Amino acid sequence: MGRRNYERRAERIVAAQAAAQAAPSTPWYATNGFKIGAGIAGIVIVLAVFLVVKDLAAVSATPTGGSPTSDSPAGSSASGDTQVVKMSVNGFTYSPATITVQAGRPVRWEIDASHTSGCALTLYAAAFGINQPLTQGMNVVEFTPQQKGTFPFSCSMNMVRGTMNVV
Repeated sequence: MGRRNYERRAERIVAAQAAAQAAPSTPWYATNGFKIGAGIAGIVIVLAVFLVVKDLAAVSATPTGGSPTSDSPAGSSASGDTQVVKMSVNGFTYSPATITVQAGRPVRWEIDASHTSGCALTLYAAAFGINQPLTQGMNVVEFTPQQKGTFPFSCSMNMVRGTMNVV
């Protein structure tokens, strides 16, 4: 009986070795790797195109025209010749979200970013050349709007949005 068990075990070993030699020696991902890589590359390209198109829409700050409503724009106060505008960023909300200033006069935009984080810690207003990282606390951005109209401003991801009316 001992010899018979030995022969059976030997047959099983030989059969296992033959099966191992008959199986492909390359793993599944080596043969399908190109398909997986092409799929991932396709997803990355589609995502990149989406983000570029979204950014272009945010950057194209075309003025829509504007008419003066009063001599003293809402949300701002005049300090000499400089207009002072105060805004706070709370979480993912600008307060106020709509600001009105006068064209041709310097603006001092005081932004309280004490209660925010993430992408809201960047202020982006393409029409005025502003791409300003904000720090926790008080921030000041100074510029002079030249053209009248309605211009968007936003966070770095265009999730938090506001409007500046230049009259």
